[in-house]
This record gives sequence, structure tokens and C-alpha cells, in this order.
Amino acid sequence: MNTRLISSSSLSRLLSLSTALLILLVTGLLASCQQYDDYAPAPATVQTLSVSTTTPTLNQANADNQAIAFTWTTGTNEGTGAAIDYTLQLAVKGTNFASPVEVPMARGTTSQAYTSNAFSTLLLNRLNLAAGTSREIEVRVKGQEASNQKAPTYSNVVTVTATPYQPLTNLWIVGDATPNGWDIGNATPLVRSSTDASVFTYTGNLKAGEFKIATAKDFNAPFYRPTTNHPPLTATAVQLSAGNPDNKWEITTAGAYTITLNVRTMTISIVGFTPPTALWMVGDATPAGWNINAPTPMTRSSTNPNVFTYTGPLTPGEFKFPVATGNWGTDYYMPLVDQQPLTDTGVDFVRGGSPDKKWRVTVARTYTITLDTFAKTIIIK
Repeated sequence: MNTRLISSSSLSRLLSLSTALLILLVTGLLASCQQYDDYAPAPATVQTLSVSTTTPTLNQANADNQAIAFTWTTGTNEGTGAAIDYTLQLAVKGTNFASPVEVPMARGTTSQAYTSNAFSTLLLNRLNLAAGTSREIEVRVKGQEASNQKAPTYSNVVTVTATPYQPLTNLWIVGDATPNGWDIGNATPLVRSSTDASVFTYTGNLKAGEFKIATAKDFNAPFYRPTTNHPPLTATAVQLSAGNPDNKWEITTAGAYTITLNVRTMTISIVGFTPPTALWMVGDATPAGWNINAPTPMTRSSTNPNVFTYTGPLTPGEFKFPVATGNWGTDYYMPLVDQQPLTDTGVDFVRGGSPDKKWRVTVARTYTITLDTFAKTIIIK
């Protein structure tokens, strides 16, 4: 047997080589661990909020027009793979969003626009601000990934200065041309349209004299007035103002008039009332049915040219009152709302027949109908 012995010097070299290899291996492992510990994901994207204006104009004349729009960039789902839900948050400046008003957005929405009326209503009813008082409002967007695994993120804050208004529901005419003169506490009301909340009308007698239109039964409140004093009644321009100049409309010829004020378009129509010379009934409840060429006639009063009557049979069905025959596009006297109860007395004058509203009869019998085209009232017995 041939046995070889390893010298001490060889053994020393072998141990040195093993030690170097071990050090190299440990160093590589440490370097790998260090690279892993230093890894961090890219910074999260936080949505950026922008606003079309910081001083929106809020008023009745601008009610249906866009007053303000918010837009924001997309946020982050922070690697969850979930969708992102956005919520618009509003708070009075200085409250640090302690209890903000929240307006959730539809998923995927990155903008929100408001009309003058909608934004004013939001400030009045949700933030409980006072009408007519300017306030600074802070707005931001909250982003929340839909799995709710991560905390929400928030956009930058924008500050908006706005003055909410109380939408008009009542207006009055006051002046020596009106039935109750300058008695502001007993001013004559206008009627708000059932189809357009910005339109108010008065149909009635006016005397020779002046008038203006009050927003409250208070001479210190703003008034709707003409843009010049005593303009022609054909002039349509209107302004809303308090104090001077105290412009007024002037009636020079006493008589029946219809006043129509549109507070959105800031226009007015003042026309003398002319009753129709004839009136008919049309509908499957009437003897002539839906025959617009030969509808059922009404009888004009011999003592009051504004009043028309009908006494005769009606059957279950509908009816309305055209002012002309042979044309479905004529003007009509209709109920204030479709299918209005026969006991209600309100009447609407609808040009062109749209929107189409009708009374409905449910019991066949003889009826007496009295329609006052001037007062816009009806009595059905």
C-alpha cells in the first residue's frame, strides 16, 4: 500500500483557499440581502384637483347654467389591483375637514360640474350656509382603492368663495297700478309656473299708474324693475336691484293684462289680455270625441266675454279646450297638471299644446263646466 502524506504547508494553503471562498460567498449573500432591503416601490400617484373658477356666480338668473366644475387626475390603487373610488369633500375654510360634506362620484368619474342652482343648493342644504352671505369653502378629493386594504389618499385643497342664494318661490307686484296699491304687506302675488320654476305670471286688472315686482314683502328687499324708468310696455329688459334708481313700469291704459316674468332670462312680457272669441272641447269624454275639425263648442257668456260654459253629457275619457279648430298645434286651456281632479279650479294656458295635459272623466253623466279664461279658473259640476 502506497500512502501519501499531506505536508503542513499544503494543508495551510488549502485552508487559506477555503477561507477565501467562504468569505466571498458570505459577502455575496450580504450584498444580495442589502439590495433586497433597499428596494422600495415607486412613489404613489396622488390625484391633483383643479377648479374652473374660484369665484362662481350664483343667482337665479344663472340657475340652469354651469357655475363651477371640478376635475382631478387619477389616483393610485397602491398595487392592490382594485378600482379607485373618488369622493368630493367640501368644508368651511378653517374647519380642517373635521366633518366635511361628502359627494361620492360614480366609479371612474374624474370630474364634477354644478349649475348655479345645484351648487347653491349644496351650500345651503348640506353645508348649512346662509343665503346672501359670502363664504370661503375648501374642496378636496378623497381617493380610496375599492378593496379598502389601504388608507385613503387626498388631493390638494382648493378654496372657493361663493355666495349661495335662496331660489325664489314667491313674487309680488306692488304699486298704484295694482289691485292693492302700495300696501307692501298686502301686495298682489304672481303665480309660479308649474312647468318652469323661473317663470312667474300675473293675469288681472291693472289701473293707470306704476308698479314694480317685489322679492319679499319688504321695501328694503331687492325688486325686479325695468332697466329704465317708464319704458314702453313692449320693452323686455329686467334688472334685480335694491335702492336707487327706483325704476318702475307704467300702465297708461287701465284694463286686463298678463305679466310674465322670467327670472332666469331676466325678461318680462306685459300684454293686454284679449279673451278668445270662441272655445271648444275636444277629447273622447266629449260628444264629438277627438275630432279637431268639428269639436264640441262652448257658449260664451253674454255678460262676461271672458267666460265660456258647457252643459251636457260627458263619458269616461279625457278632454281639453282648444281655441281654434282644424289644427292640433293651436293653443289650449288645460289643467295645471295632467289628470287634475275635477274638483280643482286651476287652469293653464298652453301655447302650441305642449306639454299636453288633460282632465279625465270617470263617471258618465250631465256636467256643467264654467271656464274663466281671464282668471284661469274652471268649475266642473
